[in-house]
Amino acid sequence: MKFKLLTILLIFCFAMPAKADDFPFKPGKIKPEEMDLAFYQEKYPGEPAIILGDAADCRFGFDGDKGFQFQFERQVRILVLTEVGLDYGDFSISFYESAGSTEEIDNFKAWVHNVDDEKVLSERIKLKDGFVRDKGNNMKQLVFAMPGVKVGSVIDVTYRITSDFLFQLRHWQFQHEIPVLHSEYRLNLPSFFAYRSRYNGSFKLDIIEQEEKTDSWVVPRVTESAYGQVDNGYYRVIAQSNVFRWVAYNVKPLKPEPFMDNVSNYQARLIFEFMFEQYPDSEPVNFTTSWEDVSDYLYKNKYFGKYLDSCSTVVGELMPDQILETKAEQIQYALETISSKVKWNDDSSLFTDYSPAKVLELGAGNSAEINLLLVALLNKLKLKAYPVLATTIENGRLVSDSPTLTQWNYVAVALEIGPDQIIVLDATVNKPIAGYLPQRLINEDGRIISPTLNAWLSLDQNTETQKGITYDVTLNDDGDLTGVVTLKVAGYGRYLYLQNDKIDDAKLFWQKYFRNDNLEISQESVSYDAIDNRPIELSAHIHIPGYAQKIGDEMIINSLLFEANDENLLQAAERGYPLYFNNTLNSLTTLNIELPDNMKLSFIPDEVKKQWGRWNHKLTVVETEKGYQVSWEERRGLRVIPTQNYSGFRRYYSQKIDDNMQTLIIEPKETAN
Repeated sequence: MKFKLLTILLIFCFAMPAKADDFPFKPGKIKPEEMDLAFYQEKYPGEPAIILGDAADCRFGFDGDKGFQFQFERQVRILVLTEVGLDYGDFSISFYESAGSTEEIDNFKAWVHNVDDEKVLSERIKLKDGFVRDKGNNMKQLVFAMPGVKVGSVIDVTYRITSDFLFQLRHWQFQHEIPVLHSEYRLNLPSFFAYRSRYNGSFKLDIIEQEEKTDSWVVPRVTESAYGQVDNGYYRVIAQSNVFRWVAYNVKPLKPEPFMDNVSNYQARLIFEFMFEQYPDSEPVNFTTSWEDVSDYLYKNKYFGKYLDSCSTVVGELMPDQILETKAEQIQYALETISSKVKWNDDSSLFTDYSPAKVLELGAGNSAEINLLLVALLNKLKLKAYPVLATTIENGRLVSDSPTLTQWNYVAVALEIGPDQIIVLDATVNKPIAGYLPQRLINEDGRIISPTLNAWLSLDQNTETQKGITYDVTLNDDGDLTGVVTLKVAGYGRYLYLQNDKIDDAKLFWQKYFRNDNLEISQESVSYDAIDNRPIELSAHIHIPGYAQKIGDEMIINSLLFEANDENLLQAAERGYPLYFNNTLNSLTTLNIELPDNMKLSFIPDEVKKQWGRWNHKLTVVETEKGYQVSWEERRGLRVIPTQNYSGFRRYYSQKIDDNMQTLIIEPKETAN
């Protein structure tokens, strides 16, 4: 299966006659035969639920006070097939809210239908039954916990959203993690507005239609006079509109798979980007026609560029008392100052909510507020820093490299450190380090936006972890292991460890690391320096009763102790999506095990050495004077495995799992061969 991308400029789409078919169902009305649980359970075995129908109509209207708005009306019907599907009883409606304005939800009607003695019993849910949840980036959710949902229930919802935010024209998702029988989206778009439409999916839609029609709107008539603007009543504006219809039938589910970045990146959906608006006898107003338009819009925006301008005064109070001699000292000072003054509130956002002074007063802020402050402080220190637009893994990757405002949900920082040398920074973490980004931002490319620099920037920088772990342990006659374990982590792994609030609790760290209830830990320690690049070092004395498996006189022990990975997550023979790993890795595991005087090795696995491209591993087991030493070297030199390489990589990965599960056999000397 190949990933497909279709980009359409809506006002220039090919024309086809639009049909006036009804939506897939009438809200609130359902017949018992439409809720045939046994039929759907047999047709979709193992599925938790199915979407019987999901349809929406979006059209533009004119409000005398607010101007043009769009109204998005949706109806959706879900049948619960198993106990797991009961989670679909938690239904949510996303809406956009910014300072002083919010999208309005009305015409809400919802029911839970159940069949009892061949009769449909329906329970009504009202708008007031919902509660609001903040999702960040100015997005909210109105959440409903539907009562009476059980296996066989049908959840039936319809609602309308009225919005002033023309930038937030509703996207549409055809594909979900459960089957969809009928998905449909209609859009009535006035010729005043141009949107770029992107279809992201691996299959063709069943219906794509467009027709032209004439619409009209009643708008206020305003004229200029010597006394200013005068309201002279209303008049009717007549203009052409384009009516679009997209339909998909019997859509197969697409579920998360191991090592997948975000399943929504691959589910079929339509995304809209507001390019420009142009009214009769007026010049066009561009928003995302080009990246220069995007930059111009942001730097004129009160919650981005104007915020950055006002930061310059505030950060003057944050300047260091002493002279910082080197650029590295200046960078680290700026990072630590902003990070310590303003804690991240877990809100990933492209725009700010509060003024810089208010953010500093509160001591907390979203990603835009924190990192725009960082840009301002770096610039105050005479360094060249710029905002970077980014999208988190949770938010999904960019659908294309076309100019966009709506797909970003984060602001990071780019810093010039030399000719053609730019590094990335982020001050939302506890212990920031120049050149490193939190895991949530390792999501391909960001975009540097400024009046002087407008360019792509890879966010997949400095992701290699160097790891070394050494066990010096003794095995006794009862199969107990006792000794010392030492772990050293450098590179990206060190950065991630530093962000952990519990890094100083070595006992808790080791308990989570080993995940063994019988493990006894003592004399644990942790050593690191948050500023220099020395590895984090953790050590502990461990005692594990009965670790070795005893069969008669023999003991069997895994060659890699706790470092072994016995779960092969790549079971599917085929895969339509890339494999994503959190980081690249260069690691060495060393086990020095001392045996009891009366025991010796009776079986040692042969040396193993395998390679697949920039991935390789090597297992070596040798006898020592008092026991044996195991060495496991592993190199993951590639973080993303392309789809076309999956088959070969899967074979290698399966071999790696088998190799790291090699066992050794220990037996009494008097019975050893």
